[in-house]
Amino acid sequence: MKNHLQLAVIAILLVANCFLQQAFSQIVSSSLSGNLVQAADGAGIVGVLYTRSSNLYFSQLNADKTWLAEMLIGAATEGSIAIDKNGVAHVAYTITGQIAYSNYQNGTWSDPVFIGSNHGGACSKPDIAVDALGFVHITYSDSKGKIGADTDTNDIMYATNKTDNFVNTCIFDGYLKYYGGADRYAEYFNKGSKIAVDENGTYYIAAHKYQYQTWMGGNDKQYSIAFKSTTGTGGTEAMSSDAFDIYDVAAFGSKAALSYKHSVTKFAEITGTTSLTLSNIQNASATSSICSLNIDDNSMVLSGVSSGKLVSQFNQLAHTYNNISVTGTAASVVKYNQSFYSVFTNSSDGKIKATEVVRPLSLVSFSITAQTSPALIDYRNRTIMVEASQGTNLSALISTFTTSADVTSVKIGEVEQVSGTTENDFTSLKTYTVSDGTTTAEWTVNIGLEPTKYDISIASLPSLGGTTTGAGTYTEGAAVNPSCSFPSKIH
Repeated sequence: MKNHLQLAVIAILLVANCFLQQAFSQIVSSSLSGNLVQAADGAGIVGVLYTRSSNLYFSQLNADKTWLAEMLIGAATEGSIAIDKNGVAHVAYTITGQIAYSNYQNGTWSDPVFIGSNHGGACSKPDIAVDALGFVHITYSDSKGKIGADTDTNDIMYATNKTDNFVNTCIFDGYLKYYGGADRYAEYFNKGSKIAVDENGTYYIAAHKYQYQTWMGGNDKQYSIAFKSTTGTGGTEAMSSDAFDIYDVAAFGSKAALSYKHSVTKFAEITGTTSLTLSNIQNASATSSICSLNIDDNSMVLSGVSSGKLVSQFNQLAHTYNNISVTGTAASVVKYNQSFYSVFTNSSDGKIKATEVVRPLSLVSFSITAQTSPALIDYRNRTIMVEASQGTNLSALISTFTTSADVTSVKIGEVEQVSGTTENDFTSLKTYTVSDGTTTAEWTVNIGLEPTKYDISIASLPSLGGTTTGAGTYTEGAAVNPSCSFPSKIH
C-alpha cells in the first residue's frame, strides 16, 4: 500500500510538472490595481510603474509569470522605469517640482536622490534609461534649467550619474527673445522628451520643438522633432502647423529608433554620428495613441490604445485586440520570455496585465465547441494547444479561428481551411500553413482530451506503525502532452 501511495503522489506531481512546462498563456494577469504609467524589460523580468489615488507604485513580473507585491514609490503621478542587465530596477519620478531617482535591488529600495531645478524653477516629465555598465541617464524638463533670456521657458535637460553624483546639462534651451518693437524670436520645448542608450553608452534624446518668430506685419511658426545624442544633433523637417508629437525612443545593440507623429504616427531608425537623421521611416497602420516602442535586430514593435482598445504593430503588421479594453492611453511594449508583450490596465477589472503581441502570419484565436478552457497560443513557436472534454470525438472536429490581417489563406496540406466549416481529424497533430500570398508559416495544433481523474482512498498504512485514513484524487496524464505516461490506475 505504501508503494501504491508513493506512486500516486509521484504521478500527480509529474502531471503538474509536464503541464506547467508546456502551458503558455497569451495574457499574464496580476492582482495589481491602477493606471499604467510605464513598463520596461531587462534580465528576463518586467518592471511596472502605475498610479492609484495620486500615488506611484512599482511591481515586477518575474520570469516564472509571478508578480512581486506592489510597493509604494511616493506621492507622484508621473515617472519612468528602466531595468538593467542585472535585473536592478531604476525609477525616476516627479515630486514637489524635483526629479527623484531610486533603484530596487536585493529586495530594498535605495534612498531617493533628488535633481532640482538649476535656477529655482520646476522639473517634470522624466524619462530614464540605463547603460550596460549600470549608469543612469535621465532626460526631463526644467522651467529654469538655463536662464538669461528675456523670458525663460521649459528647457530639456540631461542628467547622468557616471561621476557618482548626478550632473546635468541643458540639451535644448527654451527661451523668448525680444529685439524691439514687434520683433521677437522664441523656441519652445513644452512636450517633454524621451531617451534611450545603446550598447556603447551613446544616449539619444528626442523632443518636440516649436519655433516662433514675429516682426512688424508678419510672423512665422515652425514645428519639428529635435534630436540630440552624445555625439551629434539633428531633427525632422519643419512644418508651419503642429503636426508633430514625440512618443518614445528605443535602443538595441548599436541601433536606436524613434516613434513619433508627423501628420501620422511614424517610426524610424536614428542614424548618423555628428549629423543625426531618420532612415527606414515607416507609417504606423494603427490610428492610435502610440506610447511605446521596442526594437531588436529584426523588429520594431509599437503598442498603444485606439478608441479604448489595445493596439500593436509588429513591423508592418498592425493589430487591434478587440477583446481587450484599456483604461487610459498608456500601453508599454516589452521583451518578455523571448517575445514582445504589451502591458496595460484592463478596463474590465482595473488590473495591470500583459499580452503577447501578435506577429505576422499568425493564428490569432482558435477554438472548438468542446474545449474546457481557452486555447494556449504561442506566437513565437507557432503552436496551439487545446484541451477537449472527455468523450469528445477528436476524429471529426470543426475549429473556429481568426488570423492576423496579413494572412490570405490557411491550409492543412492542400485543403483550404474555412473557419467554422472545415472538419478535421485531430487524433494526431495538425499543421496549419498560413500564407500572405508570398510567405508561409506553419502552425502546429495539438488537441487532447482533459485528464482522467480517479478517486483514491487510504484505509490503513500498517507499515508506518499506525492507522491512517483519508481520500484524494489522482489525475491521469496531461491532456495536451502525450509524451507524459503514467499508470493506468491506482490499486
